[in-house]
Amino acid sequence: MTFACLASFVLTIVGCNIKSTQEQVAAARAQYTVTLNDVTAAEELEPELENEAGLAESAAEAAEIASATEEAAAEGEETDEGAMGMEDEGPQSTNVLFDILVSFQGKNPLDGITVDVTHVDEDEEEKGVYLQFVDTAGMLDGETRQVDFELEGVAVEDGDAFSVTLASGVPANAGDYREFSQASP
Repeated sequence: MTFACLASFVLTIVGCNIKSTQEQVAAARAQYTVTLNDVTAAEELEPELENEAGLAESAAEAAEIASATEEAAAEGEETDEGAMGMEDEGPQSTNVLFDILVSFQGKNPLDGITVDVTHVDEDEEEKGVYLQFVDTAGMLDGETRQVDFELEGVAVEDGDAFSVTLASGVPANAGDYREFSQASP
């Protein structure tokens, strides 16, 4: 009877110390901090358009074609803007460049961590949240690493702002984070 009680006691203690794989990843992520150092919106992108022959051309070339089309229309000639790929493209997109500092205080670094990039308008209304995986392989205890990354095709307006954070614990959408999805059994 004493052996059964002892075995039960040992299993209870061991069971309390067992963490799920996701909890282990969350604990490893807790050893990191991220700080937004700089964010820069690149020049507006020139989307590639296709002309009637199916060849890609830049927006500048498309503007030349549009100008020629307008001149032809002014002279009474027939034009076919749709065939030239001149349909309304909507708002221009911008690439956004981020410079962050990643600090590590621990013993077993992950190969990378996913940071949450939040985009808000001038009224601080959320416009979007992007997940960005950054390389942290080989970081040493006490090390801070500068990491740059780029988000492509973001609709940025005057007054918009960005923040970069590291979600704590196991996020509800943990499957969207590379380190959690790679660690799942």
